[in-house]
Amino acid sequence: MSGIAIAEMYVSEITHESIRGMFMSFCTVQINIGILVAYALGKSLNYVAFNTLYVIVPFMCFLLVLYIPESPHFLMERQRKDDAMKSMLWLKNGDQTVAELELQAIERAGNNQNEKASVKQIWNDKASRSAMLIGVLSFSFQTLSGIHPVLNYAGIIFEESSSFLSPDDSSIVTAVILLVASIVNVMLIEGFGRKPLLYVSLIGSTICLSVLSVFLFALSNGVDVGNLGFVPVASISSFVFMYGIGLAAVPNALTNEVSPTNIRPAMGGAASITSTLILIAVLQSFPFLDEKIGLYFVFVIPVFTNIAGVFFTWFVVPETKGKTLLRFRKS
Repeated sequence: MSGIAIAEMYVSEITHESIRGMFMSFCTVQINIGILVAYALGKSLNYVAFNTLYVIVPFMCFLLVLYIPESPHFLMERQRKDDAMKSMLWLKNGDQTVAELELQAIERAGNNQNEKASVKQIWNDKASRSAMLIGVLSFSFQTLSGIHPVLNYAGIIFEESSSFLSPDDSSIVTAVILLVASIVNVMLIEGFGRKPLLYVSLIGSTICLSVLSVFLFALSNGVDVGNLGFVPVASISSFVFMYGIGLAAVPNALTNEVSPTNIRPAMGGAASITSTLILIAVLQSFPFLDEKIGLYFVFVIPVFTNIAGVFFTWFVVPETKGKTLLRFRKS
């Protein structure tokens, strides 16, 4: 998880504001490609072969990372101006004028952000406190959206809801839809902005999970749903798509765009720890809730958290589309 967070931070610092959201969303596309490949290969590879493959791929990524330069923002914070210029020239394809202008802007805005902020300083500074709140809550709503029970227990969900898909096939279908949705997000995020995609994603997810919950409630109470076997497939597929076009990528972009450089380590750590603890609670409670109350109740909870997410987006989340990192943080 830390590698993913650092990669997105790096991308946010080296890309132009006109394409920053698109490139950060592409990080999510790559994650979803990995999920799909894992589901597909898991059907045919044994344990040793599967894990060997997933050792080779990260090693190849490690070799590629050795080739790319350090972030100019990071180098300027460390007062390594010559190294920052070399890095910027590499990123700007050797354009000296553009590189100098970019570094001057970073230097002007970063004069008061070179020191690592303490917890007390973050809490006392309104901008830092707001950025921390947005980062932590964005990831919390992402984790509570209902996607993790779907991804981890898709087979059980389809089996208990009398779906015509096998557990293995349902997992692959879910991963394919998530990948397609994340590609759509890449194409839309710069045109529509972050907040509109979050609204569509949260409201759409709420509707899909509400339909699924009603169906599962009827099924658990002995209602004849023989002619409605398509409902769980359609509602889960629609939910995964709605999640993928907004919630899957936008919180990651927002977290890096709203945070001053000097609080990013603290905010990234707080967001990761919070979302991980929530994820553990969600995955551990799923079997218990399924057994004690019913499968339908597992998806009633994210219905309400997604509704809360709509209000959070409306009142708290800023729109960062088309703004430079430096200009946004000043505002």
